[in-house]
Amino acid sequence: MPEARKIGYGRRALTGLLTGARKTPGLGAFESALERDLFILLEFDPRVIAWYPQPLTVSVPLESGTGRRASRYTPDVAIEYSAEPGGREVQRVELC
Repeated sequence: MPEARKIGYGRRALTGLLTGARKTPGLGAFESALERDLFILLEFDPRVIAWYPQPLTVSVPLESGTGRRASRYTPDVAIEYSAEPGGREVQRVELC
């Protein structure tokens, strides 16, 4: 699953690449220490089959005082879970 949004280098926030990840294709790009820590935890969770950073961008309709407008949102990660630890069949996918 290609990244919907590229993460660049940050001057004010912690950004980087999780180079030792085995459950994501390529490099796991992160934008904060919280994301980095989540990605590390996903690597050690036996129920996680794979995870994908910045998987897609969606348009979310919002109501405002002047009318409707659309806002774009990109989830941080998509996580594929199996029913049992170490399983390979996808039971569910979560967007976080």
